[in-house]
Amino acid sequence: MPKYQKEYPKNAWRYFHPSYDEAFKKKHPVKYGILAVCGIVALLLPLTIVTLVAEVWYPAPDSGFKILTIVGGFIIGIGLFNIVAAWIGQYLGHWVTVGCLLLGGAILAVSLVILYVPDIYASFDEAMVSYYFGAMLFNVLIPIFYLPFRFAVGSWLKRKGMSKKRIKGLKKGAAAFWWYEQIHKEVDLGLIYYANKLVTIIYPIELGLGLIFGWVRFLTPVISGLYVIISIVIAGMWLFSLAQEKIDTYGTPVVIFRWTKKHGVASSLFDLVQAAFLLMAGYAHILIMLDALNIPR
Repeated sequence: MPKYQKEYPKNAWRYFHPSYDEAFKKKHPVKYGILAVCGIVALLLPLTIVTLVAEVWYPAPDSGFKILTIVGGFIIGIGLFNIVAAWIGQYLGHWVTVGCLLLGGAILAVSLVILYVPDIYASFDEAMVSYYFGAMLFNVLIPIFYLPFRFAVGSWLKRKGMSKKRIKGLKKGAAAFWWYEQIHKEVDLGLIYYANKLVTIIYPIELGLGLIFGWVRFLTPVISGLYVIISIVIAGMWLFSLAQEKIDTYGTPVVIFRWTKKHGVASSLFDLVQAAFLLMAGYAHILIMLDALNIPR
């Protein structure tokens, strides 16, 4: 039976760890498979319908506001996915469900009105619209690739001999939690410390500038430049995360090619491709900036 609650659960961060649902998966393999499919459908269905409306059934103008319809549809999908997640005990609370449905619905409604009402659509600078929403879309990638890094640092510290309780104790306070200040004093984190600090400082600045001043043409090189720096650093952090995962699973940070029944296919070559994807995101950010400034590529 699904487990619902109003508030955001205290242990919600654990839901995002790949191993969290292993117990449910082993106990109910068929049910887990069905719920996994339902979750994917719930997540992607609104996005798919919005895309069909704007691209096939009632084609909208080529505009950055199409990106906004995608964002709205995706946020609605998150709300629906959260409902499905309740069946495996990973519900994030009514506030997340209702908030995603209302926010996604509002974003979708506004973007559709702008796209399909000619007088409103004509009042926008299309080049800057495309840059603004394109830049915001790229920003979604950073927390997705950053979160596994946090788990990877924990695994690395445990292999260094630091207990889970000790790690938790040294992460009390904002600076200690986000920047590992106290942990760094006990165990030299090296590049891990500096890369993490750089991203956690620059990313909020870049995100804030993009949200508030992303419409200002002369600031686009600053915003894009910061994003390129972040994408380069986060690519390295992602490789570190994947290396720690391989050590935990196979006992080595680099795996050329390996297949197991439990873990499937693994290869560090796939890791390089994923890191390259992040670098390409930085490159694409520069391209949309050049388009916004009407500079030939």
